[in-house]
Amino acid sequence: MPLNILVYGCKGYGKTRTAEKLARHFIDLGYKVIYVKHIHHGDYKVDYDGKDTGRLLNIGVSAVAAISDTRIYINSIDEHDLLKSFLSEFLERFDVAIYEGVVDIDTPTFDIVINIVDEACRREIPYPYKECIEVSRANLDDQLEDVLREIKSRYLV
Repeated sequence: MPLNILVYGCKGYGKTRTAEKLARHFIDLGYKVIYVKHIHHGDYKVDYDGKDTGRLLNIGVSAVAAISDTRIYINSIDEHDLLKSFLSEFLERFDVAIYEGVVDIDTPTFDIVINIVDEACRREIPYPYKECIEVSRANLDDQLEDVLREIKSRYLV
């Protein structure tokens, strides 16, 4: 199973930017990365420039999965027939899985939750996790460098 990282926080707080930075870092280290996005509305478009899934595909993740209450969309550069795979089998092919906006779906126990907070918004994390790292929305980019170093030293070989 991959290292499972959840990026969590309020709308507009930098979750996708954080996912992009994490993904770029792990891709640069040679890891295969999947980005899993929960879509809160049924009528969604994926992989367009400017949309979250498109932004992550453009930086080179190996796969994008968009999940809503009624649809699942997976775009993978692998030649494997995705219809013959279950999600758990599919995830085993990656080194790092970065989740964003996961709500009310069965989730793994997250190895790391990166919770983006400020005084106006601090949410309880309703999922099982091993470690939570809180970062401030105000200086997110600076803190992410430290978070990435910590993840690399503790979780990745």
